[in-house]
Formats: sequence, C-alpha cells, structure tokens
Amino acid sequence: MAVYAIAPILPALGGTVLLDFEDEAQRKAMPVRGSGGMSVGCERKSAVGGEWSFALKPKPWNQGMAEWPSVNLPVSVTDWRPYDRLVVDTINLGQSNTDALGLFICAPTGRVQNGFHASLPLTPGGFERWEINLNRWPKTCNRAALGQLHFAFTRPEGSEVYIDNITLYRKGETVPPPPPMYQAMKASAERAVTEGIEERQRALHATAYESFV
Repeated sequence: MAVYAIAPILPALGGTVLLDFEDEAQRKAMPVRGSGGMSVGCERKSAVGGEWSFALKPKPWNQGMAEWPSVNLPVSVTDWRPYDRLVVDTINLGQSNTDALGLFICAPTGRVQNGFHASLPLTPGGFERWEINLNRWPKTCNRAALGQLHFAFTRPEGSEVYIDNITLYRKGETVPPPPPMYQAMKASAERAVTEGIEERQRALHATAYESFV
C-alpha cells in the first residue's frame, strides 16, 4: 500500500503596501500640514519597518479650537474590492488616556464622512498593529474608486502618533506579527494603563473610607 506525505497547508504571506514612507518620491507626495493646527509630516523617527514614518501631532484641544484636526494621505491603489483588511502600524508617544485615532477611507473628492470609518483607542506610550476589517463597506462609498485616507482626532488631549506600514491584505494572506520589541512596547504600555487604573481605584477606596470614618 502506497503511503503519501501530505504537505501542511501554510497561510499565504504577502500584502500590498500602500505607504511605508521609505521612498523619497512617496515622502514628497505626502502633505506637510494638517487641518485644525495639527502638525504632520514624514519623520525619521518611530518607524516600525525601515527608517521613516508619518507623524500626527494634534495640539491639545481648548474651547474655540477646531474640534477635528485631520490630514488626508493619498493612496495609489484605488480599487479595494480584492482586499478584506487594512493594517496600519501605530506608535503613540503621547500621554492622553482618552484620545482615539479616527480613519475614513474615501473617494478623492466629496464628503469624507461618506467613506468607510474605523477608530483606534490610543494607549499612552503604546504600539498597535491596527488590523481593520473591510467587509462592512458603506453603500455611500464606491470601493472601486478610492483616493485618500483621512486620519483625524476628536478634541484631542495631546497625542503624538506615528503611523507606518499601511498595507492591504487579501483573503488568505496572513498579517505577520510585529517585531518583538514592539510586542514588548505594547505589553508594557497596557500594563502601565492597568496599574494606573488599579492605583486610582485604591486611592478612591481610601478616600471613601476616610470620609466614612
């Protein structure tokens, strides 16, 4: 009786890189200012792959300031029908516990609010390989005629975010794990948040006990 070796079915690697900011021509095509007083631009800092990333630095919001500082990044791949996920590496060097990074994937013109929307709560000092499921696409936006990524904050308290490796994935393609140092950065930031919550809870309990006695 013949015996046949069965090869394991391995997940397909790959991904279509939209923006990694390593190419000089790509960097020159990026905006150098955002709306609402937000500082933006390519920087040789906090890159997850290579040397360059794109910085988003909104000013802490105060009454009378623009509520939604934002920036639009152009993309070269306009037909997203073959893809089911978008991945964005993010590093937040800010210390706000309440800021979130919003994203609209939209047409090159028209209302950005008609596009696909996602939001990422930001961890102070943290890293996130933000994986966005694209299956629930809005009827108000043509998935075959896209043109920009609209990143925005809502009344930010003070974040300093660096984005990198913006990549599309097809069904069956595997998103690789982040490098170990960024896995450690993520774990350390999440641990600090947990410890901060526990410390505030202990302080509240102590205050309540003192007022009771």
